[in-house]
Formats: sequence, structure tokens, C-alpha cells
Amino acid sequence: MKITICITTLLLGSILLCHAESENKYNCPTRFHSISGDFDVQGRFDEMVKANRGMTIRHKHVRVNNKEEEYDYTIAFCGAKNAVIQKDIDEGNGKQIGEPRSLGTYKNSSLVGGEDWMFIMYREGQSYNSHCHNARKESWINVRCEDKGEVKKFEHYIIVGIRFP
Repeated sequence: MKITICITTLLLGSILLCHAESENKYNCPTRFHSISGDFDVQGRFDEMVKANRGMTIRHKHVRVNNKEEEYDYTIAFCGAKNAVIQKDIDEGNGKQIGEPRSLGTYKNSSLVGGEDWMFIMYREGQSYNSHCHNARKESWINVRCEDKGEVKKFEHYIIVGIRFP
């Protein structure tokens, strides 16, 4: 069983979905939608959360000036104040630099899915300070499942993208 997780940090953008609302007792995504069929997206998400409440992923970004920047992304699928936290990491000693940043919360979060995938959208993270029109950060997480959507093992990679109006 193989699972692939992509994390996409977006500056601006939104998706319109037909969705069902649910009560947000546990700080989890509140809007659920299945694409072309009844794939029990909420049930599969609940099973994934039971198996793995969250994770931390370390990723290096290479910028235009060929300078590498390293970050830890901590994802809490449910339960914490912030769904996704980004921390700058000193490449020399592997320790955190500065304060962590929120890349998304549970407020107005959404979950959409199909036969073998789920897409989690956490919105309303910290605002950008001096660029991107002070837009609030968002994290979009793609979970790819195999064997009819069963979730057992996580394998992940990160895609960080930027969209401007």
C-alpha cells in the first residue's frame, strides 16, 4: 500500500466546491465533497487520522539565486490550533531559526476526494508581511491512496507553488 502526500503552499487562490458541512468538534476540515461518486471521503479521512494524527516533513527549496533554504512542515490533520506550521531550519546545524509560521488553520478548511485520493485545503494562515498584498497563507495537501483508497503507509513529497492575482 503506497500513499503520496503533496503539500502546496499557495499565496492566493480558491476552489469552489459543492460540499456538505459537518460540525467541527475536533478541529478538522468541515466541508466534504466526493468527486463523481460516493467514495466516503469523510470516512477515509477519519481512518487516516486514526492511523496518523500528524507528521513533520523536512524539505529544501532551491531559489533562483541557487541558495538552498530548508524548512520543517508540521501537519496536524486534526486537533491543533494551526493545521500546518512552517519552521526555518539552519542548514549547518539543523536547528530552528526564528519563529514558526502558520500556513493554514481549520477555519474554512475543506476536504475533497475521489476513488483513490483526498485533497485537504487549510486556509487562513498568517499574512505575508511585505509582499503578495498581505494575503493569508494556505496549505493544500494531496493524499494519494492505493487499493481502493485504503490508507496505511505514508510516503510524501512536497511541492511549493506561488500564484499571483
